[in-house]
Amino acid sequence: MKSHSSLPIWIRDANGMAFSDIPVTPGGRMPDFCIIGAAKGGTTALNAMLDAQPFVFMNPLKEPHYFSTPELLERGDDWYRGLYAGASEDQILGEASTSYTRYPLVAGTAERMAAANPQMKLIYVLRNPVARAQSECLQTMKYAHRVLKEDHTHKSLDDFFREIEQPEHPYYAGVVAASTYIDQIDAFRKVFDLENILILMQEDIRTDPKGTLSRICDFLGVDSSKLVDTDLRANVTAEWQEALSYERVETRFSKIPFYRTLKAIAPAWLKSYLLRKSSAKTMPTSQKFSPALKAELADIFREPNRRLSALIGPLPEDWPQ
Repeated sequence: MKSHSSLPIWIRDANGMAFSDIPVTPGGRMPDFCIIGAAKGGTTALNAMLDAQPFVFMNPLKEPHYFSTPELLERGDDWYRGLYAGASEDQILGEASTSYTRYPLVAGTAERMAAANPQMKLIYVLRNPVARAQSECLQTMKYAHRVLKEDHTHKSLDDFFREIEQPEHPYYAGVVAASTYIDQIDAFRKVFDLENILILMQEDIRTDPKGTLSRICDFLGVDSSKLVDTDLRANVTAEWQEALSYERVETRFSKIPFYRTLKAIAPAWLKSYLLRKSSAKTMPTSQKFSPALKAELADIFREPNRRLSALIGPLPEDWPQ
């Protein structure tokens, strides 16, 4: 097996390679559709919404990353199909792996998916590319902190972005390329008809989840009257940011004489109030891109966004154009 740091960031965990302990399960079949991205575009919420539908069986790994990752491809199609062994015959099968739209880093992914199921339907959720890049960097910082036990939270997000955007960095995942949506779509259009790709906006999921699910049903050829109501899941990165801020406050307060005694006797409402007030002041602005970096990225995305608009129509007004 490759060393820990040489594995793609999306399958690294504290023990080495994620999913390495999952055995081959007999049965299963290739999925009917895949949510291919974009990372930090709302794929977790969409996966949860679809997983709640009785006529859908979503891959239990949420992001199996099979078609994009040589280390997992070595496990073979039987291993991947076995992840769907629990599905019933009348369910449609799906998965969500955002690494599928990291071309050219994952060149060949679209071809492998087409070979596995030439009729596969693809769902691609887009978000303002600058905001998406910022959110992914924060997500990577969180993943490194919580899962890999490697703390980068003392760095500005600008510095962290410039580090991990270097191809030789162990966290490299092509952040800018993953926000260059037209190039990702073109990689899939080489082997899939555009009619097999449903392009959504993150705002669609947030503001009209039921309407979005109805569109997906039409796209997949499923009767939308079968839909059941669902709730969106929380933003786990935002929760981590808040927890990290609380952790900083706790560290600062712990230096106060008799802090532990006061903490033990203070009412819960007072501790909560003090933490909220103090954490709001300790959340560093460095956990956002600077205006200069945002402007730099906006310049990078303008031309690809114009090509994207020519293909799919007008883009949201807040996007670089």
